[in-house]
Amino acid sequence: MARAVPESEVSRLDPHGLCETCARSVFVISPRAPHCVRCGRPAPVRFGEDLCPNCKKHPPPFAAAFSAVRYAGASRELILKYKFQRDEWAKPVLLDWLQMAADALQFDFDVVVPVPSHFERERRRGFSPVREIAAEFAELRRTCFRDKWIARIRNDPPQGAHATMSRVRNVRGAFAPTGRKSLFHPRLPGGRRVLLIDDVFTSGSTAAECARALRRSGAASVAVATIARGGLPGPYNDQLASDSNSFESSFVGRNDTRAFSDH
Repeated sequence: MARAVPESEVSRLDPHGLCETCARSVFVISPRAPHCVRCGRPAPVRFGEDLCPNCKKHPPPFAAAFSAVRYAGASRELILKYKFQRDEWAKPVLLDWLQMAADALQFDFDVVVPVPSHFERERRRGFSPVREIAAEFAELRRTCFRDKWIARIRNDPPQGAHATMSRVRNVRGAFAPTGRKSLFHPRLPGGRRVLLIDDVFTSGSTAAECARALRRSGAASVAVATIARGGLPGPYNDQLASDSNSFESSFVGRNDTRAFSDH
């Protein structure tokens, strides 16, 4: 279950200078605590068969998913600062959390694939936050990195304010395998074990659509590692995109349609 960071773990979570006040607002999701072994959703008590009701009823196309921290407090602020301000100071902290999530999965992967952004959204931001972090993660793990195997083919409205079922409908068919290979990257996903990387996991709809696209390309299995988990109950409920005091309102113009939480 998500928990506040004890003082003894502050240095482990942030060797890059996160102050004690911010570090204490970070809620870590422990892989040793009860959680759904499929989607990674934490719980106060163990799920029957270790599967949440949703994964029992509708098994996702990925083998497992896990997030390192709750999308609230300092973790939310760091993700938004990197996503909208390209704050390079935030990047090492986010990368540490991503590595924690990947380690918790205990998934033996051959290749790292980032969740792609639509080219229009990427053009407005000037970069792809998820791709940059995923590429650095792959370099640290000395494994293959492929960002052209799947593409976002629709620039749908932001996911931030959508309820779960609306999120599912919003991204249905939004991702597709490209079938692209090159002289330097000749292999496609066929038979590969893919670690899919994203910043925030909320309903899992984005991860599921990307996993389906990769499986259609022949990937043997897909697991999902994300920095943060949204949509969890508790003392730090996720704020709505329309919150006038939120970080988004200071980063994004009133008429900008960029997603705050795509997932």
